[in-house]
Amino acid sequence: MTIGSRQVDYVELEHLLSTNQWQAANQETINLMLHASGKEVDDSLYLEDVEAIPSEDLVTIDKLWRGFSGGRFGFSIQASIWRKIEGIKDCESDAAEETCSRFYEFVGWWNDINFTNPSLHGHLPAWFLGCGGDDRYGWVVDVSILSYLEYEFRPLTINPRVINGSWRYGVALDWHTLSSVHRSDGGFDTTRSEIGEALYQLKYQFDRSKIEPIAEVAAQQIISWRVFRYLKAIIAIPPSKLDRPFQPVLELAKALGRKTNLPVPDDYLIKVRQTQALKDIEDTELRHQQMQNAFQVTDQRYSQESVLLFDDLFRSGETLNAVSNALVAQGNVGRIYVLTVTMTRTKR
Repeated sequence: MTIGSRQVDYVELEHLLSTNQWQAANQETINLMLHASGKEVDDSLYLEDVEAIPSEDLVTIDKLWRGFSGGRFGFSIQASIWRKIEGIKDCESDAAEETCSRFYEFVGWWNDINFTNPSLHGHLPAWFLGCGGDDRYGWVVDVSILSYLEYEFRPLTINPRVINGSWRYGVALDWHTLSSVHRSDGGFDTTRSEIGEALYQLKYQFDRSKIEPIAEVAAQQIISWRVFRYLKAIIAIPPSKLDRPFQPVLELAKALGRKTNLPVPDDYLIKVRQTQALKDIEDTELRHQQMQNAFQVTDQRYSQESVLLFDDLFRSGETLNAVSNALVAQGNVGRIYVLTVTMTRTKR
């Protein structure tokens, strides 16, 4: 996590944050934002500049600040605070100025920035120190940028749906697609759910910036379950496509583990033989045969315990059923719960 999408190097920021050099880290953040937006250091930040920063870079900066501050600082923390008090869309209205004042008071920006011992949530990074000094400077710029950051870091919209199978309880966070219209040229115009689009960009456009927002809503879903306190681990479905630059399910599971403080073992469930893509097999019995003896549980560490089985997409449920059966038969697992990011409207 050191090089961003515009070859922005985050090594120095990581070092400054890890050693609690808050003022230097704040200035480095402003410099990185300018660099990522394509501007020169010592220039000024405006809304159009922040909008030009790739999401991957905003997420990287935010992740570093949150990680080294124990969840106190970062863009997403500021966006969450702004979301609670903000109802203003017209940035130049008197009401917007009042809202911005309330935010300043909440995060402690009315007084001098406390770089020595900062404690208020959202106090840093104080990116407004990088805003220009001309007639655009002030709350109009700040409200505009805060509203943009709130949009960038808002939770993904989900519509959880129960999925049934060889497990105690399961949920898909939403449909994958909402509609797919066949075009005259043979292609399709596909409309995905919000989280379905995020998953598509992660899996097929390799956009790592989608990991955090997907994992965030997934974590909130799990934490809301009454059985959450009994879960001992998150078990990710092993990948079937090995030639990806990274494995989306495993990366999502790791992020989910960090947010829920649950382990995500990578040596517990193993796929012992390659299988054909189930979406290419229409016959139900052939699908079942493909999954037989495809997975192996390596030990009994979760014997009689409750675990969460995690996958990105629920289609027919054949893979999840096969893994659930293996967990019980080979690992003696007590109770299995399932979470997937999305589900298809057909079982193919």
